[in-house]
Amino acid sequence: MTFSPDVADGRHTVQQGWLFGQDELTPVSGLTFTFGLRVDLHSETDASWSPRAAAVWEPIEDHFFRASAGRGFRNPTLRELWFDMPVTGVPGVPAPITIAGNLDLKPESLTSFEIGYFGSWGPDVDVERSTLVAVDPMRGNHQFEAGVSIFYNLVDDLIDFQSDPNNQLRVLPMNQDDEEAYGFELEGRYVFSDYFSAFGNYSFVIRRDRDTDEENELAPRNVVNAGIAGTGFGFNSMLWVNYYDQTQLFGIDIDSYVLVNGSVSYAFPVSDRATGQAFLRFFNVLDDVHREHPQGDDYGLIISGGLQLDW
Repeated sequence: MTFSPDVADGRHTVQQGWLFGQDELTPVSGLTFTFGLRVDLHSETDASWSPRAAAVWEPIEDHFFRASAGRGFRNPTLRELWFDMPVTGVPGVPAPITIAGNLDLKPESLTSFEIGYFGSWGPDVDVERSTLVAVDPMRGNHQFEAGVSIFYNLVDDLIDFQSDPNNQLRVLPMNQDDEEAYGFELEGRYVFSDYFSAFGNYSFVIRRDRDTDEENELAPRNVVNAGIAGTGFGFNSMLWVNYYDQTQLFGIDIDSYVLVNGSVSYAFPVSDRATGQAFLRFFNVLDDVHREHPQGDDYGLIISGGLQLDW
């Protein structure tokens, strides 16, 4: 007979509700303002307000400047609120410890500011946009598209697990850190023909503790994605490369790495009202030894496939 401890300390429920409003103004042609406000209520935390504002200016056709500011939040999860699980065998800790919940948690919040530019050049083309490239309703399908954005984020009340000051053998989630993150993003796409295109994007970001000014290395400073896509005769295919800069997790250095991935699909009619699609996806095409977590298992090439029917 196996004994399963009640790690949630009984059953628990939360009540949530929200209200949302948004308005859009166009005082002159080519200039649009958007304002929004959302209020969320949570039975275990205070009310959270999420105001947002954005302005988009199109001085000439297919060239856009955008500025935005807003605030978002994340309420504590049920596990962070209610948890009581004993853990044994922790390195360097001779006695069992308990990972517990904390009903005094506040929501994490993010205040973001961003400015950017996006432009399109050349004639319209018929090739479908890659699903890996962000789709924006203001964008067309031109031969060449490029954009740049600069951002600054303030993060408050980040939840992290720390030792209970009243009991060193208990670990609690606590609102610990206030951070800032800033950087920029570049993106581009070039269509060679109706059947073939290339895309890429690059991001640079620094996360820093606002109290200690120490850099947080959980996120990579540099991330690059680039690829090619082809479409025609019912087939869609893509090959892309991801580069992630070095990071650090639990004090363990994780080296930078490159992944090569691919996919191919074929769409076909099933009936007058139904269509089908067969697909294959390849992760880590070069079969390099890869590990997502410093304490996780190594793995190499992963191939998956399937058949999708829509009617």
